[in-house]
Amino acid sequence: AGARELVPDRSEAPATAATEPGTLDIEDYEQLIDLPTLPSSYSLRFVGSDWQQVLNAAEKENDYIRAFVTMGGRLYASTGKLAPYALYETSDGVHWTDVVRGRLPDYLTDGFRIAAVGDALVATLTQWYADRPVEVWRYCRDHWDSISEPGFGFADNHLAGGLTVDRGRVALATWNEKRGTQVWICDDVMHPAWLQINQDGFGDRCNLGCVFGMTSFADRLYVGTAMHRQHRASQLWAGIEGNAIEK
Repeated sequence: AGARELVPDRSEAPATAATEPGTLDIEDYEQLIDLPTLPSSYSLRFVGSDWQQVLNAAEKENDYIRAFVTMGGRLYASTGKLAPYALYETSDGVHWTDVVRGRLPDYLTDGFRIAAVGDALVATLTQWYADRPVEVWRYCRDHWDSISEPGFGFADNHLAGGLTVDRGRVALATWNEKRGTQVWICDDVMHPAWLQINQDGFGDRCNLGCVFGMTSFADRLYVGTAMHRQHRASQLWAGIEGNAIEK
């Protein structure tokens, strides 16, 4: 299929309040272990033969720590769910600072994935269970900037569960229950323009999306898909020559 190129509109996004989350029908699960009840999400580190708690997220609604990345000698932890998004930074693993607070629209509550390229950190952000299109933001030299159109122009691209750096380019895969997953790349996040490099759903709309299963290996891009609620096996797709991707 032909590629689509999209240059972002850099106009400021409205800072609207988060809406109430929707509902999701899920199957019942059996609890196998008891976990401690804490006021919010937290991070632990292993010290010698013991574990040490080093972070409590500021908001109890931020009860997920989704991802970590290192950049410039610092570790970053991405949190989210219902409260405004938080990104915690540390240089020693013990003392953490939220580098987001008050600097992004409040409706951005969930940061599914983060990646580092050069001296820039890229985050895929959305609003939990609100059917809001995913947005890509860049954190560089203490500044935040939007670097994509919401949903890359598709309102049904609700999140990006796959995000990686492939041959110096940022690559991501969306979750889209209408069209199927879309894979987008950006050659230069400092001068962002996005190009879709796959056919929607790899030709099957039941390939709804990517849930963390995306990486780069030996100069090839790998995307694992989810056949959510389809009772079909997941699929693995690999990039081959140029921008093409094959099963």
